[in-house]
Amino acid sequence: MISLKSLLSSDSRAKEDAFEQMAYRLLEAISLNAAPGDRVDLDHFQATVGGVMTLLEQNPSAENILAATAAAVAALQAYNRDSSRFIDAKSAELQAMVGMLTQTMSTIATASGKSISHLQELQREIEHAVMIEDVRALKARLSDCLQSISGEVARQKDESSRMISGLKDDLRPGRQPKPGEAVAPAVEERDPVTGLLQRPDAEAAIAIACDARSHVYAGLFVMDRLQSINTRFGHSFGYQALLFFMQYLSQALAPADKLFRWNNAAFLALMERSEPADQVRKDLSRILGRKMEQTFSVAGRTVTLPVSSTWLVTPLFENGYQESVHKLDSFCESLRRV
Repeated sequence: MISLKSLLSSDSRAKEDAFEQMAYRLLEAISLNAAPGDRVDLDHFQATVGGVMTLLEQNPSAENILAATAAAVAALQAYNRDSSRFIDAKSAELQAMVGMLTQTMSTIATASGKSISHLQELQREIEHAVMIEDVRALKARLSDCLQSISGEVARQKDESSRMISGLKDDLRPGRQPKPGEAVAPAVEERDPVTGLLQRPDAEAAIAIACDARSHVYAGLFVMDRLQSINTRFGHSFGYQALLFFMQYLSQALAPADKLFRWNNAAFLALMERSEPADQVRKDLSRILGRKMEQTFSVAGRTVTLPVSSTWLVTPLFENGYQESVHKLDSFCESLRRV
């Protein structure tokens, strides 16, 4: 270690020059090779070291070399603390993003319960991963889980295609609509947010049920306050809330029920039931009437939102296609006017 005493006792000009150059080069290397963190913190650190180097050039005495060294060390320690906080915050944000991804996938995916359970377990472990070895191990497990889900989704997509083809075949060739009746064709266009079939396919399924006089009920479920959520927090947050609502709604439906996205805030369920309409509504109310809340992360803070809906159930076997669709649209329109 170089001491002040040894520097002051040296009369060698060459040695003083060497120490001066060494201090200058070390400061320059520390400034140029600082690990990149927050841009503002890095600029401040390099400006501080640059100021120390300027003072050293103006007064290269032994005392000033040691003073400059102390100032540079203090600046380096402060920058390292700031960088550690920056890296920790960035890591936390990345973990939260991955957690949101796995949560959304587990919500919209209709894969096997085992795969979804593994995905949700991985989400919890990712949020608490600390060491890089933990992250690498979780990455490998996540890859295996996503592969399993992808295979299951592909299989279910094939089944869905066959189901839609069957629905189209059920529409009798040459069927003529009643006066004023328009039957929407099934186009099998999926909603990019929820992955559900959309209104054209819903209308085609309604037409089939009405034509066959099947004991099918149409349930229209409109998520409350979605527009205000989008306005206040943004559409990305609104999508998360909508997906949670879809998951919440699925708890009230039977596995055989068909769910469609009717419009921005509404889902349509086609439910085949033998019970009378009042009993169907009572069964739905038992689940949808419970108070539900979900906590979301927005800009580094948590927001807890109540999740609720306003809904209508109408028997398709009592009405024609046109009357049923008009009733559903009138219900949506009445909510917009509220």
